[in-house]
Amino acid sequence: MPMSHSITPLILCVSLYIVDSLNSGRPLIIAKALLWLTLCMHQLPQDFACQGSELRNSRGNIIRHFLNAADTLLSIEGEAGARGQGKDLLECLQLQMRISIDMGKPRKAWLTNRRAMNTALLLGFQNRGTATTTTTTTDEQNIIWRQLWHIDRMLSVVL
Repeated sequence: MPMSHSITPLILCVSLYIVDSLNSGRPLIIAKALLWLTLCMHQLPQDFACQGSELRNSRGNIIRHFLNAADTLLSIEGEAGARGQGKDLLECLQLQMRISIDMGKPRKAWLTNRRAMNTALLLGFQNRGTATTTTTTTDEQNIIWRQLWHIDRMLSVVL
C-alpha cells in the first residue's frame, strides 16, 4: 500500500480537529489548535516544498502571528480559565514551552513552565492522595505534574 493512501485519512482527521477547534468559540481550545499548528509548522524542514509561494516566503510571519494570537487568548483566559479548564490551559502552556525550546529560547520556556507549575499547584495536581491530603489526583494529573516538575529541573540546569 503506498504511503500516501495511509496518510490521507490522518490528514483529514487532523484538519477536522483544527477546524472544529477553531470554530469552538472556546479561547483555550482555539489557542491549543494554534499552538499545535505552530509547532507543526516550526518543525517542517526549511526546504519543505509548499504548494503556495506565499506560505514558503512567510512561514516565520505566520508562526509569529499564531504565537501572538495564542498569547492573547491565553492572557484573556488567564487564571480564571484554570478553574474550569485547567487541563486545557496546562496543555497550552506545555505546547508553548515546547515551541520556546525548539526556537532556542530556554528562558522563555522556563518561565512558561513555571506558569504551568503554578497553575497546576493551584489546581492541586501535586497531591498524591496521601493520608495528610484531603484531595486526590487522577493518574493523568500526576503524569502532568511529574512532566512539569521534570522539565523545570532540566531547564533550571540549563539556565
